[in-house]
Amino acid sequence: MSSNAPHPLNRVLVVGALDEEVRALRHHLTGLRREGPWLRVGNLGAWEVGFVSVGVGREKAAARTREALSRWDAGWVLSVGTCGALADDIGIGRVVTARAVLGQPTSRVRVVPVLRPVNLVTVDAVVYDPEARTAHAEKGAQICDMEATGVMEAAADRDFSAVKVVSDQAGAGRDLPLKGPLRPIGVASFKVRARLLGRLRLAPEIVKMLRETPIPA
Repeated sequence: MSSNAPHPLNRVLVVGALDEEVRALRHHLTGLRREGPWLRVGNLGAWEVGFVSVGVGREKAAARTREALSRWDAGWVLSVGTCGALADDIGIGRVVTARAVLGQPTSRVRVVPVLRPVNLVTVDAVVYDPEARTAHAEKGAQICDMEATGVMEAAADRDFSAVKVVSDQAGAGRDLPLKGPLRPIGVASFKVRARLLGRLRLAPEIVKMLRETPIPA
């Protein structure tokens, strides 16, 4: 992190679209408290950790991230949650970090060590067919989500990272659709998967990362 950042350097705001993606963090934090309608804050060693669910889509993500930061400022903003894999060699359950968010300045993205660095694209509609998958992959994207760009824009001059866990193969698998007649079943199935991946894969990686990351002087 930049040593001259005006924001509290011992604070990290963890932003997920769904409560299912971030709720497991609460089991790793002490002194848990509310700081607003969606925001909870606790402690992990020397770090103060806030986590918030902002809803699906970049506009909701931007608006609620800005609101959270207005209530509880932080020097580091972390976009987390599930993502779709656009590359065949990134399997379900893999936790990755963005080295670039397509359409945004690469210099603004902080890569998390140890995790595989990938190119992320934020999409406005679920990628569920091979044609859309190929189109995004041909532009250099390896994973897709629906919030990171909004979170990054709301982070403004703060440090920004994205840590995502792969929940599906974005058009290459046989998942139930998140639109059409089977949408209710598909959404319910996805939330169960998001909860499991958040608890078993994502939260442990975030906790490990913070324990191993010193607070800047």
